[in-house]
Amino acid sequence: IKKVTADKSKLVFCHNDLNLSNIIYAEKIYFIDWDYAGLNHPYYDIATLLNALDLSQDEVKYFLNSYTGTHNAIDLDALDSFKKLVLYVEYLWIVVTASKEDEKYRDRYLELKKWLQ
Repeated sequence: IKKVTADKSKLVFCHNDLNLSNIIYAEKIYFIDWDYAGLNHPYYDIATLLNALDLSQDEVKYFLNSYTGTHNAIDLDALDSFKKLVLYVEYLWIVVTASKEDEKYRDRYLELKKWLQ
């Protein structure tokens, strides 16, 4: 993560919370709830989407090809690091903001906690 985030010139405007409840599809795709939007590495939003969608390898290649024109334009090792970072941020969000005792978040909290161990 340090390596890919060291170059601040790569920061772009990101949504920073592209979970499925913030995406609306109605003939077009709309992103809502921009509370956490700001500058970030472009892989952050991509990693968030890929984690949320739980795609197969072929579907990931198709997604990246559609996004960049070629899946080879993305550093897959760096993207994998960002996918892990997104999971860690989600874990921290549940611990700090939500209640890990809340039924809505309990299972996800336990799943993320197990993954982090």
